[in-house]
Amino acid sequence: MYRAEIVPRDAPAPLQDAAVARRRRLDADRRDRVLDPKWRTIGVDVAALDEQVRAKAAARREAQERDAEFDAYARSAHAALEHLDRQTSAARRHRDQVTDHFRLTVQRR
Repeated sequence: MYRAEIVPRDAPAPLQDAAVARRRRLDADRRDRVLDPKWRTIGVDVAALDEQVRAKAAARREAQERDAEFDAYARSAHAALEHLDRQTSAARRHRDQVTDHFRLTVQRR
């Protein structure tokens, strides 16, 4: 950026015209620099940017793989817990049946 010139309103016309012309020239130069592809790419390290993109993609892939592993573990843990619940319910049901049979056959009054 360039320094802003403050020209008093009561300054002579040639001084004001010169300040306006200087600002217009600087704006035109700046516009040419901004729109020039060579100037735009100066300072842009394409290899570093490509490496950043690759690293970000690798991190995203690793996160997806980690999430998939956690999901698989959670599913297997859920299946194991459901199996244990079914076994516990079956054992309880069997115990209750044996207790009922004992009460009906042995504990008759």
